[in-house]
Amino acid sequence: TIRIIHGVMKMVYFLTRQKRSLAASVIVFSPQHVTFRLVWALAHYKQVRQAIKEDTCCFGTIDTWLLFKLTKGSVHATDYSNASSTGIFDTYQ
Repeated sequence: TIRIIHGVMKMVYFLTRQKRSLAASVIVFSPQHVTFRLVWALAHYKQVRQAIKEDTCCFGTIDTWLLFKLTKGSVHATDYSNASSTGIFDTYQ
């Protein structure tokens, strides 16, 4: 369960003092996280899986889409704060 993950990661942080472990000890999964919707799209849309295989699939938030459209597809980028809210952005890299 999530309580076990939180407890284990707190112990890992105590032993290693890596901030990434501390962050993992307080993670909360929410249906609002984009991760679950992305997994659903991968499971239900063959086109998405094919685009990933062909390295033509882009993923982002509304600012990503706007920038992509305004630059006619030449720029695919997003703001740090929007990316971190998706639940799949690693703020420690």
